[in-house]
Order: sequence, then structure tokens, then C-alpha cells
Amino acid sequence: MMPAFLQPLDFEKAREELTANFSKIYQEKSGQTYEPLIADDIQILINCFLYYLGKAIDNINHTIANNFLEYSSGAHLDALVALLGLKRYQREFPTAKLNIVVKAPVFLPKNTKFASADGAIAWLSVDTHLKPGEGGNIVQVLGDKEGDWQTDILENANPLVLKIEVVSPFVNLQDLESDEALRERFKLSLASFSTAGSVQSYTHFASIKGVGKIKVISLKPGEVTIYYTNEQNLDAPALIKEAIKDKTPLTDKVIIELAQKIETTLDYTISLKVPIDANAYIKDLEKRAKDLFKSLAIGQNPSQNKLESLAFSTPEVLDVNLPTITPANTDQWLYLQAVHVSLEVQA
Repeated sequence: MMPAFLQPLDFEKAREELTANFSKIYQEKSGQTYEPLIADDIQILINCFLYYLGKAIDNINHTIANNFLEYSSGAHLDALVALLGLKRYQREFPTAKLNIVVKAPVFLPKNTKFASADGAIAWLSVDTHLKPGEGGNIVQVLGDKEGDWQTDILENANPLVLKIEVVSPFVNLQDLESDEALRERFKLSLASFSTAGSVQSYTHFASIKGVGKIKVISLKPGEVTIYYTNEQNLDAPALIKEAIKDKTPLTDKVIIELAQKIETTLDYTISLKVPIDANAYIKDLEKRAKDLFKSLAIGQNPSQNKLESLAFSTPEVLDVNLPTITPANTDQWLYLQAVHVSLEVQA
């Protein structure tokens, strides 16, 4: 996309001007009249020059456009937001929770490794002191991939560790930040003052690494509720409190709550005109659906039309049937648990 005031080279107009100027100078110098032909040497040279000039103007327009927030992308956008000290969020490792039961106090340092029988790897996110007791100790670990991996094997066996149980699957709540999300965060940062005070500035200061998605609501003056989604990070409330501590007006009451996760399943029944590569199609549909749900904010719901349109990625699709999903409320967020696809070829 380009701003309307940035226009590419008008090749026909430029060719007419160059040809007219050449004809004038040629007649003045030689006394002869120049009649342009499509394939004559002069027109070939003019076309070569116009091609080079057109590419140069396109590059200049692209550089200029990337200095405007709405048209900036990639590395250009990274440089633009850096003017306010912002950096693009990088993809985080998937997180999960383990319950570790020990018969005596045990210290496990950060990066202590765990493994599963099928090769998945996990490691402790922080130094952890484990206490004995039947209830065990809930700890947070980072993993190398998403999924329900049973990383219940301690790499360096410890006789004091009686049991390791995975109590939640590995989930990645922070992908590489998209250009659109980074632009929105840049706009929010413009609303940040020396103290928070507004919903926009609370959103800016609370949007930190490790807490997942953030939503701020203020139903009445002086009271703000901050919702976050990273249920795997036991320290998320403390991280948010620390981020806004010096920015919160004395008169504001701030409540920090975990947004409720609504696990959602999409059950597609798709009619086809002719058979297709089912595995490739389903894999692509799953990716498109997951990308959509990861982009949703807390309390945001995709339209039924949008969900159905994901399936129309190939002209062989004739019709799509998809039951409606349970919508998320203001304090809830949609998590895509699974995508089920049934393909039917119409006779």
C-alpha cells in the first residue's frame, strides 16, 4: 500500500515528453525531422531509461511510505517504533506447568531440564525451591514445541524427587508480533504519560513480555481492571504490578485478573466439487484458523462469515457448514483447541 500522493512513473507521459524533447533538439542540431518508430534505437534507449527511472521512483516511494506508520512494515516499522523505545515482541517458548512431589526440600536451578519419552524437552524458567508435601509444587517450565508433551523425566535424576506430573499442555501465547499489532502498540505508547491514568496508557504499560494478551477496562472513574491471558506464568500479576507501579495515580484502584480461557473447537463439514489433496488442505485450514484465533484480543469474537471464509481457500470448495461457537465475554478469550474437518465430494 502507498499513500495517494505517492505515484509511480507515468511511462506513456514520460515517453512522450522525452520523445518531443529529443525531436526538438535533433531538428535544431541536424535540420532534420525525427519520426519515432517503435523499434528504432532512440525509442529502445528511451524505454531502457524509463525502466530504470520507474524502478528508482518505486524504491523512493517505498522508502517514503515506510516513514508513515500506516504504510510501514518489517524492518522499516521496527526502526520507526524504535524512536519511542519500542521493540517488536519475539516469539516466546511454549509454557506448561508441572507438579513436582519431593520427600525433602530440593533446590532446582533455572534451566533444569526435563524430557519426555518421545523426545520433547522442557526446562525451568526460574530458580525453584521445592518443599515436601503430598500436594507437591506447581512450577512453570518452557518447552521446545507446543502440545501435550509428558516431560516428566528429570534429566539429572534426584532421589529426593518422588513424582513429576504434567498438569497443563505446552502453549505458546506470544508469537512474533505482527506489523498490525506493533502499529497498535505504537499508537498506545503515544497515550502514555508520566502517570498512567487512561485505559490506553494502562494498556501500554501493562503490555509486557510474559503476560500474554492484555485488556484494560474502566467501568467507573478511579477503578481499572487489567486482564491478562498467560495462565502458565505464575508471576504475571507481579510483573504487571511492577510495570505500572510508578505510573499509577494515587487515586486509582487497579485490579489484576486472569482472563478466562474459553476452549473452542471448529467442526467443519465441507462439500467439494472434485477430490483434492485432503492432508494439505486440512493442514492449511488448521494453520489459518490458529493464526486467526491467536490474533484475537480478550473479549473479541470472530464473525461466523470470517470463520467460514477460512475454508474457501481453494476453488474446489462448494459449500461450508460450521456450527456457531460459544462467544467470549469481556473478561474471556477464545483459545482454539482443535479443528475437525469432514470433506464430502458432491456426486
